[in-house]
Amino acid sequence: MTAPLLVPAAVRGSARPARRIVSWGFGPTALRLFALGLAMMIPAWIDRRAVLVMFVWDAVVLAACAIELARMPKAGDLTVQRSWQETLALGVPASVTIEVESGGSLPVTLWAADYVPAALSAELTELKIELAPGATALATYTLVPRQRGDAALDLVAVRYRGPWQLVERWAIASLPQTVRVYPDLREAQQHTLAVIRARQIAMEKRRAHAFGLGRDFESLREFEPGDELRDVCWTATARRGRLVTKIYQPERSQTVWILIDTARRTPRSRWRRWRRRRAIAWRSSRTGGAGSGTCRRREGPRTCGRCSNCSQRCSPKAPTPITPAPPPF
Repeated sequence: MTAPLLVPAAVRGSARPARRIVSWGFGPTALRLFALGLAMMIPAWIDRRAVLVMFVWDAVVLAACAIELARMPKAGDLTVQRSWQETLALGVPASVTIEVESGGSLPVTLWAADYVPAALSAELTELKIELAPGATALATYTLVPRQRGDAALDLVAVRYRGPWQLVERWAIASLPQTVRVYPDLREAQQHTLAVIRARQIAMEKRRAHAFGLGRDFESLREFEPGDELRDVCWTATARRGRLVTKIYQPERSQTVWILIDTARRTPRSRWRRWRRRRAIAWRSSRTGGAGSGTCRRREGPRTCGRCSNCSQRCSPKAPTPITPAPPPF
């Protein structure tokens, strides 16, 4: 099945260490074991050999941490993918899937956090994924777009632990992607039937309501009791020899739509022509008359001068040029 074109495409990338020098730390199990070894300092006040036991204990814990760290998959062994389930619409919850593929030989418990902008989600969601060695696992979270337009996403943070919970690694995956949030079209579809029904009711009311009898001729018919004499067509009555009544079309209301184009791409030349016509009309109204005129561009004076000349020529008080009479023979 082919995904709709408006659904963002899936983005896939490999993870890398989150830090350049140290990108791992001790897990909760290791911290508890170190705390237990530190508790061995209490009997050291009686027997100093307890200090030696503490150091041996800590060495064993460090060795276990080193073994688990060596067996855990490195950051480069993880592949992260972000995929979308539906089109992003304003105010409509959308599902996002984070899929992680492991190339290591040890099962890990992984937590993934997708850093999304505030326009898509206000809370940072951390997903828990149980990942087997050489397998792929996924988790889904939901976000609600708050603003229309384009939103940029990039990093997915990952932290994972081994089965002993001794060591934790940190990694990040760069998944740059720009998604677009569209208007909520589902809400408009839900109200489509209501809008159609409202239009039908309005049309029925307009058909049933007549403002007047009207005087537009429609047809002729035989005279019936109750018809007014002023509606009798006397010419047709004379031809047929019986009374004939005129039928007129009733007056009905009409819906008038006024559309105003406020786009930025409206040519400026139209605006300039409108300003010149408005200046001419204003000048004519000031002089007590009405007039119109046209001015060609790049001929004669500039815009203000052309408008002034046109208003003077169109003024009703402007002197009419006198054509000299031809010389007598």
